[in-house]
Amino acid sequence: MAEKNLQTILFERIETKVGSHKNMAKEIAAILDISSNVIYDRLNGKKSLSIEELYKLAKYYRFSLDDLIHADATGFRLPSQLWQPRHFEEFLSIILDDVSRIHKLLPDCKIYYAASDFTFFYYLFADNLILFKLYIWGRTVWDIPKYQQERCNLQSLRQPLVLQLVEKLKTLYYDLPTVEFWHPNMIDTTLSQIRYCLLCNLFAQPNDALLLIKNINTLIDELEKIARTERKSSKAETKAFFNEMMQNPTIILVDSPKVKSVYSIYDSPNFMISYAQNTIKTTEFYLQRIERHSLRLSEEQHRNRFFEAMRHKVDEAEHEFIDLVNRANVGKKR
Repeated sequence: MAEKNLQTILFERIETKVGSHKNMAKEIAAILDISSNVIYDRLNGKKSLSIEELYKLAKYYRFSLDDLIHADATGFRLPSQLWQPRHFEEFLSIILDDVSRIHKLLPDCKIYYAASDFTFFYYLFADNLILFKLYIWGRTVWDIPKYQQERCNLQSLRQPLVLQLVEKLKTLYYDLPTVEFWHPNMIDTTLSQIRYCLLCNLFAQPNDALLLIKNINTLIDELEKIARTERKSSKAETKAFFNEMMQNPTIILVDSPKVKSVYSIYDSPNFMISYAQNTIKTTEFYLQRIERHSLRLSEEQHRNRFFEAMRHKVDEAEHEFIDLVNRANVGKKR
């Protein structure tokens, strides 16, 4: 690929992240520490970027130059190779940047989501749930020393900046039109994590486990409402499907005329991203195939069966957790 074409593609990709040509010019000038006049020579193709400048931009915007050069490849890039969150705010800020970029593509944008677990964004619906998941990820995935040493305390996890970022993410996500494929086992991982924390004495306050069950029931009520009305908000249509024939990998397709991308969850909640045309086409075909074998949850009979099964799992877990919490509380009094 000619260098000029690569440079053009590079700036187009950055513009989808920044949102406007003017803002992009200002931001890139600051990153490269050059004047506005000089940066416009590069944006207009009059002057080529140096290798060092390409490196700085790729590192700052977290994308692979290989992905730009080999557009016919299927390659993914792993942001977690470039960074591992040192605290929750850092992870949430990274997600907020990506969601903000997608939000700027509206109204000509739709998100397709298929998974056997809850999407990250649904944990945002209940503060305690997302705080619990962040604790689990910090302890097991990101190896943050603080959370490897401390037990889970939902109250102490309620940091103002974390809650602000959660609220911003939730607001943006509510605006995004989505087509979602849900699996009947999507609650299982979270229930297993709560059970593990109870059995291993990882709750500073064992009663927090029952508070999480209450939050899960609230989330299920919200999901049922979304499935019935096919809306997350007045702005965003959400079509939800029930799929029990296929074991869905966690795949998110961002589809718009301006840019398409595929996110694949890898070592949850870490993810891989691809802009490669082959990957996008394969994902589109995969999602079409899933839809052919799925049931629309706006239909009452399918919706009732789906949520009755989910609530039954939660009820069984709650009875088990009550017993475990009682034992833990007795142990604390001794």
